[in-house]
Amino acid sequence: MLSVLLLATSVNTISMSSRLGRLEGEYAEAQQTIVRQSQLLVDLRKESVYSNFNDFEELTSWVDWWVKNKKPSIVSLLLKTAHGNYWDCDDFAEGMQRDALRDKYLMSVCIVGSGGRVYGVKVTPYEGHAGCLAIAGNGFYFIEPQTGVVTPITQRD
Repeated sequence: MLSVLLLATSVNTISMSSRLGRLEGEYAEAQQTIVRQSQLLVDLRKESVYSNFNDFEELTSWVDWWVKNKKPSIVSLLLKTAHGNYWDCDDFAEGMQRDALRDKYLMSVCIVGSGGRVYGVKVTPYEGHAGCLAIAGNGFYFIEPQTGVVTPITQRD
């Protein structure tokens, strides 16, 4: 009877040990899945986060790049004009804004007021004009998309 009891205890111990090993394996796999899913969430958040430009240099560098590489060329503008589409300041501003957003930068279209001023600062000789407004570092800046000129407007806070 004692040998049957010892055998039953051994079988039970082996069975429990086997289940424990299986549970430990399932737990380790669940932990790895959680780590992978957490990293995926971090990556997705990084991809969807829009931000201001870090500083004036980053802003002017991006604007220079945009003017050289993304701004519509005279030829493409003439072709669009020939087909009845007229590109003017607001189209340039909206194009720059869209490309900034694609690059995860916050930028808005900005309407120029009377006397070519934005918040009292003269940015252009034209009234009823459109450009872009961006924050870089601790400042607000007006960007003329047609020329790439960046004008400081005011400081934040």
